[in-house]
Amino acid sequence: MSDWVVQVVFSTPVPGPFDYLGGDLRPAVGARVLVDFGHRETVGFVVGSGPRDSACDRELKPLRAVLDEQPWFDDELWRSLSFVARYYHRGRGEVLSMALPAALRRVRLPTARAALGWRKADGVDGGAKTDLQQLLLSRLGNNWQPQELLLDEMPT
Repeated sequence: MSDWVVQVVFSTPVPGPFDYLGGDLRPAVGARVLVDFGHRETVGFVVGSGPRDSACDRELKPLRAVLDEQPWFDDELWRSLSFVARYYHRGRGEVLSMALPAALRRVRLPTARAALGWRKADGVDGGAKTDLQQLLLSRLGNNWQPQELLLDEMPT
């Protein structure tokens, strides 16, 4: 694992930034990352990164995931939000978090349970009444199909 350190702030009043091992991950400044903070996973914002100082002997936690390939903030907005944090004596993570829509402040990683899909029930024959019902039954076959795939294939 490479000794690359990523500095992360959170939407909490706790002063930061906090250092995490980036390994091979090189998130851009302003990107969201998923990390362990305390006893929970949380979303933070990258505010800096660089090689690990050889004098640093602390054990650092690794990044769990990089959530954004590109930062959400351009240079002008980044400077403005940094000013707001200093002016109002708020944590930079708090201010950055409030600049994003609520859905982006938390993370929903895909899980196997979250996948919605359908399969034809046992004992169902091809006696569908409408063309759409017949099409659905033929697409399902006897296998489970993800709902997104079925919806993409349906006529509108």
